Amino acid sequence: MEIDTDNYNSQNFPMTQSKLDSFSKRLDSHESFLKQNYVLARAEIKCTVGELYIEYESYCKGHEIKKMTKIDLNKKLGELGIVSYKSNSCNKLK
Repeated sequence: MEIDTDNYNSQNFPMTQSKLDSFSKRLDSHESFLKQNYVLARAEIKCTVGELYIEYESYCKGHEIKKMTKIDLNKKLGELGIVSYKSNSCNKLK
């Protein structure tokens, strides 16, 4: 008996709730924060970098997650396409 394995991909698992849960558990702290506070809440980020960092710190403390520095958070947000810009005397997010 023979089976055609030309198009077989051993890493191609079906999408299950367990697989989705495992993705969620592997999110970095900033991704988890954004998911809970903005994506799932369908809210826009309308604050300064400093205000967002304070909110992020509070989230990390409440979930007992290790937080990153404000500079690292801003860098990670930039990698996600959330960039800061200078407005008056503070940095805002776009």
